[in-house]
Parts: sequence; C-alpha cells; structure tokens
Amino acid sequence: MKSILGRKIGMTQYFTSSGLAMGATIVSAGPCYVIRKQGKGLEVGFEVVHADKLNKPELGIMKKYNLPPLRIVKTLDVNPESYVTGDIITVEIFNEGEGVDITGVSKGRGFTGAMKRWSFSGGNRTHGAAQWHRRVGAIGNRSTPGKVFKGKKMPGHYGASKVTVKNLTILKVFSDKNLILVKGSVPGANGSLVIVRSPNEN
Repeated sequence: MKSILGRKIGMTQYFTSSGLAMGATIVSAGPCYVIRKQGKGLEVGFEVVHADKLNKPELGIMKKYNLPPLRIVKTLDVNPESYVTGDIITVEIFNEGEGVDITGVSKGRGFTGAMKRWSFSGGNRTHGAAQWHRRVGAIGNRSTPGKVFKGKKMPGHYGASKVTVKNLTILKVFSDKNLILVKGSVPGANGSLVIVRSPNEN
C-alpha cells in the first residue's frame, strides 16, 4: 500500500498525444516526513512551517525525532516496516498510468433543501399546487407506526463530509515540483487536504 498527503490545487485540461482533451486535477503531494510507527500504520508530517505555528507539545514531538516543524500530522495506511523515522515520502512512489484512490472532504453547502440535497424533481407547478414546487411532500406513514422513519431524505446539512473517489488514473508525475496530474475530479475545494493512495485490494 502506497500513500501520501497532498493538497488539491485545481482543475485543468490535459491533452493526450492524439490531441484528445480531458479534465484533470492537479494535486500537490508531499514531501511527507515519517515521524513514527502508529499501530499498523505510519504517522507522517506534511507542510514545513515556522515553529511559531505549532504549540509546545507538537514542537516537542518534532524535536524528539529531529524533524522540522510540520503543520499536518496524519496516520497513513502504510506498512510501517518499510520506513524509518526521518524518511521522506515523495510523489516518486507513484507512476504514470497507475490507479489511485483519493480521499478528501467535500465542499460544504450549508443547510439545503431536499431538491438540492437529494436531487428531488420537485412538485407540480400547475393544477393548483401553490407553494409546493420545492417541498419534500408527505413524510409520515399512517397512524401505525405513526412516526417518521430514521434515514428519511429531508432538508439538512449538505456536504463537508469525507468522500473517496476510487480508481483515478495518474496522467503525469512532476517529481521536481511535487505535483501529480490525475484524470477526473477530486473531492474538496481548491487548497483542501487530500490523501492519495494505491487502491485497496480488499
């Protein structure tokens, strides 16, 4: 299992050798510093920052392992036996044409209605259906059981949830700039944190 932390930069167009254009996402991945083994995973740090950006406990961990101040600390699902403290994980672990899974936090949409949240078609706009165009409709179920079942699709908080897009193809790896060009879209807003990893075989 290969894995690395990164940030979504944005989307662009990628042209193949035959001139075919396709949508692609630029991800700034790594370098990630290996901190220590964490159970069956590996604790790594990402984004070197000024020491003032960290509190004393965080700085203490970095000094203990002789690492620079790191803004992001995460545990990756990587075989801890393959690395030692101080190793640096870069985009060179991935190859062009390789498939990856990318996990991020989707854009937050706030409190939204059922039509936007669940793609409902809405009600009639004619035949006396006044003020009913975007409503949910009936949500109950007779006098028995006389309640609204859990999981009913209704208005509520939409987005800002953990999302994984699977089997994306790496189009290009820029090892000198720590960039990966991935075919298709990646969850999250520009600048948001993502995890790029090899597909789970389970």
